[in-house]
Amino acid sequence: MKKLTSGYEQKMRDLESAMMRMRETESKSVDSTLEGHATQAAGSETSDRQTSSQSGTSLSESELQLPVTRTDILEVSKVARSKWDQIGVHLGFKLEEIEDYEVMHPKSMQQRLFSLLKDWASREVTPTVGMLLAACKKASVEGAAIKALQKH
Repeated sequence: MKKLTSGYEQKMRDLESAMMRMRETESKSVDSTLEGHATQAAGSETSDRQTSSQSGTSLSESELQLPVTRTDILEVSKVARSKWDQIGVHLGFKLEEIEDYEVMHPKSMQQRLFSLLKDWASREVTPTVGMLLAACKKASVEGAAIKALQKH
């Protein structure tokens, strides 16, 4: 396995630590937040991504609950490739796993992210667009990911 620089390793460890702290904090409020949004959205939202918002900068609550598709993975991997490793951390991958993707796909960040997202989707019981978007938001590529998801 390719050995990465210590600065990169430290950055990834810091990201993993921050994510663990965020998960602990967020897990307490996620259920109540989702319940509130689901109540507001019940019966009033459509799953058609083309009409989800007038501003084009968000997805509806019903869209966030949709299962992630191979097309979603492909579109997000195209626009968020530069943050592939951060997205991996935010989806729960360990540093060693992330390094493996770099070794498997040394020339293409897009392919690293595509493979990582496919593996994530197969690990999750029900991977949703909302889960994917949350990881993209934490990696600072939410806007590009939303646009990519709205295109199809």
